[in-house]
Amino acid sequence: MINSPTAATVQPEIEGQPQREEIKLDEARHTLEMDGPSKSRVVFQVTQVNPMYVTLTPTGAMAGKFATANLTSMTPEDGYRLTHRGFHWISEYPYVQ
Repeated sequence: MINSPTAATVQPEIEGQPQREEIKLDEARHTLEMDGPSKSRVVFQVTQVNPMYVTLTPTGAMAGKFATANLTSMTPEDGYRLTHRGFHWISEYPYVQ
């Protein structure tokens, strides 16, 4: 999840906790840079397929070593649980989903 032009939250696919990473987004070159394994810098080529869908493909020395990341734009109304179920100070039963 890209939170801002300088930060992203990365969820490992297999296991692990989400990690906040610093990123550098260069709109002129259509690239995104972030720390990769062993704190090596990874540069992704950014391709915007349509206004709601972006593809990140690793370039340079890391090309082919990672799967391509596909990102979909999402508004709070689209998918954040709190906006759909509302806030509850007291819940009779735990909300697990």
